[in-house]
Amino acid sequence: GLTTDVAFEGQHLTIPLCQRTFVAGATVTPTIAPPYPAAELLLPADGAPFDSSSDTVTLQWSSVGTLRPNEYYQVTVVDITGGQNRRIIDEVKDTSFIVPTSFRPTDGQPHVFRWIIVTVAQIGVDAEGLPVFLTGGPSSETRVFTWSGTGTSASTPTP
Repeated sequence: GLTTDVAFEGQHLTIPLCQRTFVAGATVTPTIAPPYPAAELLLPADGAPFDSSSDTVTLQWSSVGTLRPNEYYQVTVVDITGGQNRRIIDEVKDTSFIVPTSFRPTDGQPHVFRWIIVTVAQIGVDAEGLPVFLTGGPSSETRVFTWSGTGTSASTPTP
């Protein structure tokens, strides 16, 4: 609320925090720096193993700041075993994500899963009504974990 650019010794100043904004619309090259830093991945440790008795795998990361109502952490989990590239992409407000048990392997073999986090903003919806997201910063580092499936018996018991 100053009327000039002059400040005096002892004068109290209120300096607002920087404003984070996402630019809507497609551009060929980004014109502004990303507003959020990359999230720091916390748990599980890189390469952590989970076995068939592990009902849940919880991914955790540090906050990048206060997210606005249209901003989210986009979680990508990819099963990279066997070339199937099954994946989950979900947007959450929390700094944790529980990998659904339905994503656990069922072949009894350990699968390697790769996961990353990136901050995104929903900028609208597409023709099918699905949300459209714009990346709001760099992706986190990539981590992996292994998860052994429940498996089923290869032979069928006879009565």
